[in-house]
Amino acid sequence: MWVVGMLDEQLRPHEGPLSFAYPFADLLGGTMALTTEQRAYLEKLGPELVRQKLLEGGGTGRGAAVRGFGTDLLRGDVEDWLAEKHRETLSLQRRTFWVVIVAAGVGIASLVVAFVTLWFTIWPRH
Repeated sequence: MWVVGMLDEQLRPHEGPLSFAYPFADLLGGTMALTTEQRAYLEKLGPELVRQKLLEGGGTGRGAAVRGFGTDLLRGDVEDWLAEKHRETLSLQRRTFWVVIVAAGVGIASLVVAFVTLWFTIWPRH
């Protein structure tokens, strides 16, 4: 996807040994989508270890090959996968937050109902 305002270096496809493995990289802004096997490998490692390996793997720019992953991955693909995992984590945190808020509201409402019930049944009016 072409992004307005990106530097010219970021728009160029990867030039090097992976350029033959990704022949259409120039059409996709320098990165290719991850295969099912690559996604499974990243899932097995987990976001924290992938982030650490990405920092240690060297290479700058989205089209750079990342070392340390046992398979040929482009930096942009790994960054996109990490961004996807981050969005999933944020979504889960938001849903959890709202479930907690609803549960707290139900708990407070049930305490109010219990107090009102006790007030009118146990303590008669004089």
